[in-house]
Amino acid sequence: MNVLFDGQIFARQKYGGISRYFYELIKGLAQSSGVDVSVILGECKSSFQFGSLNLRHHLRIPRLPYWRVRKMVKEIEERIVSRWHNSDPFDIYHRTYYENRWCAPFSSGKRSPVRIITVFDLIHEQFPEYIAEIDRNIDEKIESIKSAQAILAISEQTRADLVRLYSIPAERVKVTYLAPTLCPEGLEPVRRQRPFILHVGKRSGYKNFNGLLSAYAVSSRLKKEFDLVCFGWLPFQPPELEDFRLAGVVDRVYHVRGDDTELTRYYMGASLFVCPSLYEGFGLTPLEAMTCGCPVVSGTGGSLGEVVGDAVEVCDPSRPEALGNTMEYVLSDTARKEELVRRGKIHAKKFSWDRCVKDTLSLYRSVHSGGSGFAA
Repeated sequence: MNVLFDGQIFARQKYGGISRYFYELIKGLAQSSGVDVSVILGECKSSFQFGSLNLRHHLRIPRLPYWRVRKMVKEIEERIVSRWHNSDPFDIYHRTYYENRWCAPFSSGKRSPVRIITVFDLIHEQFPEYIAEIDRNIDEKIESIKSAQAILAISEQTRADLVRLYSIPAERVKVTYLAPTLCPEGLEPVRRQRPFILHVGKRSGYKNFNGLLSAYAVSSRLKKEFDLVCFGWLPFQPPELEDFRLAGVVDRVYHVRGDDTELTRYYMGASLFVCPSLYEGFGLTPLEAMTCGCPVVSGTGGSLGEVVGDAVEVCDPSRPEALGNTMEYVLSDTARKEELVRRGKIHAKKFSWDRCVKDTLSLYRSVHSGGSGFAA
């Protein structure tokens, strides 16, 4: 079976949950018997390394600064995909995002491959006020979903959202869960001058970092005993620094970034990990924290309740006072912290990339053989 992945998400993300999913899926499929995987990365800015994977075809082009040249590169990419396809047709084309131009190489000539798409969340549709204008690609997203011959969703919540918002029959959507990748074995936890509460990832919009900041800032105990450390690619922006100043926590909130090893060490060293997000299509960071032995406080918006189970201390992150009280409770109760760590390590093991790859490959084989491929 010949499978093609495009490079849309790897051109958009240097780091991120979606690019992590596709990298792990591609890596796992490339190791599977009877599967040939091709990836055309185009102008890739991702930090993931593809050169060592067992790929049938692999094209990566340095990111270029000029729009006209970049447009020409896209045309070259399409020609190369068309040549690959006409030489030995692809059976499966798995989009990594919603850009429809990637269907062009299959519009003529050899038979078209089965088109598959993974839907991660419908946050754009439900929280448009939090989405940058450049990312409001709803029309292309709808077209991509409607035209797909098979649909994957990363949670039952995302499947339910597809049914509710796009009237996609539930039986047409197969759920494949993500999994934590970090491995704490052999690593030492980060040690800082003061104990710290950890936040990971984006901070804007529905991620609700402002809610966490408010909860932290109004708690004299949290400020006195703990720093707030934000791990992520984007440094603090001037408006954020002004928020810290107004909240009186400029000398208590810190930004750090690094690779997966450094992230693992921060999870291991944190007194508490907090996921204040109002909504998630999956919610990988709580599972990462669990894997690394860090107790978790989390909301249940979107799929979070489905993913974290009973292995976290649940709160309403839209209410800063409630969030702050929950953080104080966990941090002051040693027995509860130990219980959350124990439950978290057990719970995180329920999710694996091997299972994700196996379930995805099952869908591929079903649609390739002429079946519907859609199963619960």
